[in-house]
Amino acid sequence: LRKERLEYTEVLEKMNSSGKLEKVVFWLTDQAMYTAQWVPEQMPPMKPAPGQDPRQFAAQMQQMLQQQKHNLMLLRRTLLRDVEGLMLSHEADDLICIQVVPQEKIKPDKANWADKKKVKRCMDTQQPFSFFGKSKHQCHYTGGVFVKESMTKIPLPDLGWYQPVEVHHSVPGTVSTEMREDIVLLTEKKAEV
Repeated sequence: LRKERLEYTEVLEKMNSSGKLEKVVFWLTDQAMYTAQWVPEQMPPMKPAPGQDPRQFAAQMQQMLQQQKHNLMLLRRTLLRDVEGLMLSHEADDLICIQVVPQEKIKPDKANWADKKKVKRCMDTQQPFSFFGKSKHQCHYTGGVFVKESMTKIPLPDLGWYQPVEVHHSVPGTVSTEMREDIVLLTEKKAEV
């Protein structure tokens, strides 16, 4: 994201896989589009102040994202080259459907994983592993070996892990956790998007 230029951002409602609407942060750069959730669910103001230049607001958002001064949990990063089209209705509704190339299922790759047998200490806390003490847990994203307290579970569809798997606690929010699929958004500003 640091090399991408922010073009547009707004808090929208997105239809999730169970057909319910959820609030998400949607932003568009010169290379990709993103959907993310704020964690915790307290969202800061995502619209320019009255009278504020939209370009100035976009620059502030880009600076915040680059400095990682946020609690965003990335749901999906979709490259613009994977967008097949936009569907807008002729009605005066607020729906936008962004059609994307379907994601092909891939097999998980463990090539970068550390050899658990050779790792004697947690790669995060440096706590020693033992048979009756701390057990070894493999991060499915980094391949590192950690104690259970350093782990959490999320899906990693871009790496072939479609169900939640163990990852180091620093990973959530930085990788896509949803499959690439068509996106249905609800916005009052569909002409701007």
